[in-house]
Formats: sequence, structure tokens, C-alpha cells
Amino acid sequence: MSYRFKPTKKGRIFDHKYTHTHFRRVSEKLAQENYCNYYVTVTDISDFFLRIYHHRLENSLAEVSKKNEHIKIIGRMLSQWNETITTGIPIGPIVSRLLGEVCLIDIDKLLLLHKAKYCRYCDDFIIFTDTYDEGYNMLSLLAEFLNENHNLSLQQRKTEILEWGEYVENYIHPKKKVELNILDEKVEEIIKKKGLCDLYDLHFGNIDKKIYQEINKLNLGVTLKQEIQKDRPNHTLIRFILNRLNIINDDRQIKLLLTKATNLLPNLLDILQHIEKVEVKSFNKSDIGKLLLELMDSIIIQSNKHLQLWIIYNFIKDPDLIDSHSLVQLYNESDDDLKREIMTVMAKKNEVNWIRLQKRNWTKHSPWMKRAYLDGTHCLPDDERKHFYKSIKHRLDTLEKVIIGKL
Repeated sequence: MSYRFKPTKKGRIFDHKYTHTHFRRVSEKLAQENYCNYYVTVTDISDFFLRIYHHRLENSLAEVSKKNEHIKIIGRMLSQWNETITTGIPIGPIVSRLLGEVCLIDIDKLLLLHKAKYCRYCDDFIIFTDTYDEGYNMLSLLAEFLNENHNLSLQQRKTEILEWGEYVENYIHPKKKVELNILDEKVEEIIKKKGLCDLYDLHFGNIDKKIYQEINKLNLGVTLKQEIQKDRPNHTLIRFILNRLNIINDDRQIKLLLTKATNLLPNLLDILQHIEKVEVKSFNKSDIGKLLLELMDSIIIQSNKHLQLWIIYNFIKDPDLIDSHSLVQLYNESDDDLKREIMTVMAKKNEVNWIRLQKRNWTKHSPWMKRAYLDGTHCLPDDERKHFYKSIKHRLDTLEKVIIGKL
């Protein structure tokens, strides 16, 4: 199922037939063929891409390719990406999926050696066994091998052994996923008609505008709007629709999402990532910025540094979302983690006078605050900036010299 590597002259990597929808259908077929007699083990690997060990990846590549120089180059790229950290590959790029598949070849060999009946899509596993004990043994085998050979673990909250009926009810025909699956199949049908592998291919090249028009006809925005208004919204469906709206660059539901944000707690990060990924229209920016600031003041956000940083990251990405006065006020109320990000926004807004005023206090800041300020000084006039750099160069460490371009 996961060996879908099929490169084409057009630059595609994977066989377009083997999508996640196909994986779901194969799982359903296997379940239906063996109804009432089977137990189904469902699991996936915890933080798979972030925990792939580089040396193990290089060994896996060496087992399937004799191009040693290419393997070394991949290793050097990853080491430069992560500096001294020897685990993790970038999340998102299609090539990362391919590298991930290579790492799991030995897992497939292990399961096949033990005559497991299973299907896999990347790091998602579904294993079919005659008894609960067999399912438990397969799960133990998988967990032990992952830990000893890859330093990986299974995600506990997504791991369970179910009777056939429970599996069908929870995974094949769950009420909350029916609408999601229908939308997924409609979108996939449009993609296939255009000769693409999956929806994410829309990121590459100049795609015919008709594909966006066809996706728009599905009224994803209307479905999202209706779901948001419900007392008990389907958060999985909301996440699904937002991911699709990201790719077709649709910002029309952002105001409503932010207005209802405190009632959509499981989707808060999805909403903030949606704002980051789409291009916000000019006439919406002021209103959206005000709503983001209101959200910043909410108790939920105040207790979550990660979400606070995401809000400020949206201001970094698009400084026009917030006015300078509000930004200075936010800076004065924030801790160092947030202040250094706000400095970046002020510099991007070209607030030279404010950056200039911070000059007298920059030595009193923590190391990372100093670096954020030095990065912000690039907005100062050339002569003033050069004079400042010359006067402080003897105090700077290597990283700070790199930031000001003096190494």
C-alpha cells in the first residue's frame, strides 16, 4: 500500500492511484471480507518525521541504492538543517514522505515475516488478526522493534485493539466522518481529473484556474460556516475544510472563525495556521488584526504560549494586520519570548524611531532578545547602522556577528 513510488517525466513522485482514500477503502474491504471473525489493531508512530534518526535513514537508503554519494549529500543536507541534532526530517515536502517510506521497509519485512495481514499508509498501521491475543502480540512485536531499531514509539492515544464491529462503527462508518469522507472523495475526484497526485500538488506550477472553480462549487465555505454555528461542531470536519481552503487561498471565513474561536478550542491552532497560509485581502486586514488582538487577551490564549506565538507569527508574516500603537502596547505587556518576535514585526513595519530608541537598552537584554534586536536594526539608515555595528562589534559572539553580516 505504501510503496507508491512511481516517478514520472512531469516530476510526480507517487502513483496517483494510492492515496489516503484508497488506503481507507482497502482497510474497509479487508474488514468486510473477514467480518465477525477478526480483531483489528489500529496504531501509528508518535512524531514519526520529527524522530527519524539520520544514521538509520542513511543505512536504509544504502540498502535500496548503490548511489553512496547521493546518500551522503542527503545526510549532509539534513545535518545542516538540524545543526547538531541527528533526528528529524522536514514535515511537508513530498520527498520527506519518500524518505519516511524508506525507513519503514524493515518494519514491513518484519510484519510479512510473521505473516501479518495488514495495510499501512506512511506511519499509520491497521493489522487484522483472528484473536485479541494475536493482535496484542503483533502490537508488542511492532512496538519493540520500533524502539530497539529506530528509537521510535507508538502513539498511545491512537492505539487500540477492536472487535470487527467496533472497528467498522468507529473507523469505517462513524457518523462524524461520513460528511468528511464524502467531501474528501469529491475533492479527490476533481484532482484526478486534472492528472494530479493529490490536493497538495496545487502548490506546484501554474494550475488551470478551473480546478479552483470546481473546488469552490463544493461550497466548502458554506459547510464550514454551518458547522461553526453548531453547539457541538465536528472539529475533524472543520480541520479538513480549513486544510482545503488553505490550498485554494480562500480567506472568506476568517472573521467568523475568530469570532467563534473560543468555542472552537480543538481548532484554535488550525485557525491560526489558516490565517498564516492564505493571503488576507487588504480590506479585511484591520478587522482580522483586531480580532487576533482580542483573542490574545482571552484566558485560553493567555495560558498557552504556543498559541500566543502563533498569533504574533501572523503579524510577522503580514505586519499590516496590526497597527504600530497596538504593537508597542503588546510589547510592553509581554515577556521576552513574545517581545523578541514583536521586535521583528516592528522592524518589518519599518518603525525606525522605535528601533532606534531600543538601542540604549540592547545590552541589558537576554542573549536571544539581543539577537532579535540586532536583526531588527537592518531597518536603520545605512550610515547609522554601520556606525552602530562598528561600535559594538567587539562585544558580539559569533552568531551575533552573523546576524549583522560582519563575519
